[in-house]
Formats: sequence, C-alpha cells, structure tokens
Amino acid sequence: VQNVPAATLRQPDLTIWFDLDPAVAAQRLSTARVPDKFESQPQSFFQAVRDGYAKRMQESPSRFAQIAADQSREGVWSEVLKAIELAYSK
Repeated sequence: VQNVPAATLRQPDLTIWFDLDPAVAAQRLSTARVPDKFESQPQSFFQAVRDGYAKRMQESPSRFAQIAADQSREGVWSEVLKAIELAYSK
C-alpha cells in the first residue's frame, strides 16, 4: 500500500480527528490502565502523529472534522454529531 500513489487510493468522505495534546492524553491514560505497547511510545511519537493529522487536514480541509477532545464526553459527542450533519448535508 505504501508504494501505491496516494491519488489512486480511495479516501473517506469524512475523517473525524479527536485532537488531544499528547501530554493530556498520557495523563488521562496513566489513571485509566496500564499502557500497551503502542500507548507506551514516547510523547514525541504522538506529537508527530498529531502533526501528521494537522498536515492532512490542511491539505484536505473539507474531508476533516477536528474535534477538541479535551472537552467533556457530551461536548465531544455534540461536536461529532454536528460534523456528521454538516458533512452529509452538502
């Protein structure tokens, strides 16, 4: 898949990005459970992932909904519903 030109791959109509600062995510995780192998990566890894999503969103803003994940569950869910309604009302 990595050798296939990106332009030939199918793209989702909507990508919902739950954006959360990696330091906040690590703090939340530390109180939830023991991190698995993926979750044990250094914060620099998660910052690079976050930066990658930000870049992709800049390249295709109409396909992305950036949701601030530092809100309450209700706030996040409300924004998700709005993003879906907006994306599919076009």
